[in-house]
Amino acid sequence: MNIYYFLGAILGALIFYLDNRFSQKKKTNWGIIPFISIVWGTWVYISPQKGDYLDIIYYAVILIVAFLIIKFVRRLSNSAYAHYQKLQNEGDTKFSASIKSIYMFLLAGSLMLGFFIDIRIFFLAFVLTIVFYLLENTPEKRFLKYQKNLATSKIRSVAMGLAEIEGKITAGTQLRSQLGGKSCYGSFYSEYAISKNIEGKKSYRLIKSKNVIHDFTLTDDTGSIKVVCDPEHFVCAGLQPHSDFESGSIRYKEYIIEGNKNYLLIGTVDSDNGTPIITRKPPHHLLGLSPSAYVTRWNKTGPFRRNLVITISIALILVAFVFITPMEYHNGLLTLHFNQISFLGGK
Repeated sequence: MNIYYFLGAILGALIFYLDNRFSQKKKTNWGIIPFISIVWGTWVYISPQKGDYLDIIYYAVILIVAFLIIKFVRRLSNSAYAHYQKLQNEGDTKFSASIKSIYMFLLAGSLMLGFFIDIRIFFLAFVLTIVFYLLENTPEKRFLKYQKNLATSKIRSVAMGLAEIEGKITAGTQLRSQLGGKSCYGSFYSEYAISKNIEGKKSYRLIKSKNVIHDFTLTDDTGSIKVVCDPEHFVCAGLQPHSDFESGSIRYKEYIIEGNKNYLLIGTVDSDNGTPIITRKPPHHLLGLSPSAYVTRWNKTGPFRRNLVITISIALILVAFVFITPMEYHNGLLTLHFNQISFLGGK
């Protein structure tokens, strides 16, 4: 009967191809391929006869479940692809971005389906998700890692390539902050919807964000240099909120870049008609700044923070494996059967 699942997949692929090739308003996605396969193959396998109401109900339930699972997997795959593109834009290699996206796809699937299949899968995926976020190499983390390895250059003698300079913003397009109307050179504004659980604890969901920053000039005691900005990928590490408050069911938060503070800036030094500029470009795909005082504090607490992350990650993984390990308690003795863990091939 497997041939009918195969034929259904071919039919689904043909419908998908024709719709995407010739239709102006595309109405199908790749999910139609496994769905048509299940529709045809399962119908032939069950072969309900006239009056077999139980078989027909059983068939309908299978189609509904298959539709929901395929829809869920499609959304996960779209999220994984968007995450892959985001990582590429942030400077990850194709291989690294692919591995991270596949890993997150599998973790998200395990979190959603593991609870219904096996609670141990759900718990292990939950722990690994926390570990992944602790160790994930975000643009902010990359900025802080590079600032430790790069020597601070003077603007007058800065070399081409990735560089770190320190100074104040002295020129550029001045803005008014969204909250309070304060003069600034960059505004990073967000709105969050507030919700509460039955215990009254608040949670926040991002519903709106707006980043505005134009090219500006950074100056130190040796000279000035133009910084060409990309608002969508400009990194701001360690900024304190200019304004953060709640009104009704909305939380408002905004970070701003001011002109009277010392900033440490990292970006790629390039040439614009013979004039040095700093911008974001391959292979590092990094441009951002951080208050100098924050960078100093970050470097001092680095060893403690790194050891804490490693300790927490190891502890969470050990807890997860203890949780999924069959155990028995007899006469005051707790026995863990590691050889019976299903993930390790035990029975």
